[in-house]
Amino acid sequence: MLLTRFAALPMLFSLVAANCPAFAQQAGASACDIPLVAIQVDPQTHALDLATGFTVADFTADLDGHRVNVEAAALDTSPKRIVLAFDATRHVDKKQWALQFQLAEVLLSSGSSSDRFSVFVSPGTPPPFASADEARAALQRLATARPIIDEKRNPIYDSLLLAIKAFGTPRFGDSIVLIGFREDANSKTKPDYVMGALIQNGIRLHTIDITDSGDVLARTEIAIPGGLTVVDPDQARLFGMATKSGGSSRSVRRDRSLKDDPVVQRRLQVFYQGISRPYRLTLQLEGGAKPRKLEIAAVEEKKPGPTILFSYPKVFIRCPAPRANP
Repeated sequence: MLLTRFAALPMLFSLVAANCPAFAQQAGASACDIPLVAIQVDPQTHALDLATGFTVADFTADLDGHRVNVEAAALDTSPKRIVLAFDATRHVDKKQWALQFQLAEVLLSSGSSSDRFSVFVSPGTPPPFASADEARAALQRLATARPIIDEKRNPIYDSLLLAIKAFGTPRFGDSIVLIGFREDANSKTKPDYVMGALIQNGIRLHTIDITDSGDVLARTEIAIPGGLTVVDPDQARLFGMATKSGGSSRSVRRDRSLKDDPVVQRRLQVFYQGISRPYRLTLQLEGGAKPRKLEIAAVEEKKPGPTILFSYPKVFIRCPAPRANP
């Protein structure tokens, strides 16, 4: 089912190549760096944390069912580039608008001082990447001078494509975080085209939805008691795109006050730590024109805990990024 959804990607290859540098790479076996985030769920408290302590011997990897060599595995602390995109359409009321920026502030406070950010509203064009302090200043300007955008003009996929282009040459760990978005309206860009560009450039898509229901960790089909629900990521298109790109999705209740809710704050902190400090797995992979299914698992006897959730790109075409970040 996964590959069927991407049957159109080869036809898009030549179109995306003009705008996405990684599409110009040649096929062939090479060492590819793949981001992986391991989240551990405490069986008693249901608290989330990054699962650390993995070594290269703890992972197995398969490409289209064929075992591939895992050459290296280590937590990566190099500076990351993150696009933060906000929904500014009319259906977003004042309370949700303020909550979006509270969520972003928690993310900025959870990251490395060397990470770089681009903050914009959809529809719009992402500005150049800047420091966390500059990103906070941009958030304050948006919070006090909100642009009002017609609800019928919310081209999420057009904005995602602009965000992808903003990265230029791919770097390991590049990420886009959509905050508060619902359904797309009037995009000229097709979702499969955006999905292909995300995968080919190694960009992880993450989403934070603001809903009237409980918190959601969109990752697998496991239900965990205590207020944390893990759902089928294909229930929503953006959740599915996030999962396939190696990102993750969260939902936060509209009536939450982040200042008074340390549980949600902690979940957001772990969410951002996964963006900023993923494992860098080096796999020997052979690229090609057709998308293939990538599966990474922990060696069974090495799993450090009862519930470990992995986030990594589920589809592979070609090595997306250079081996080292500048």
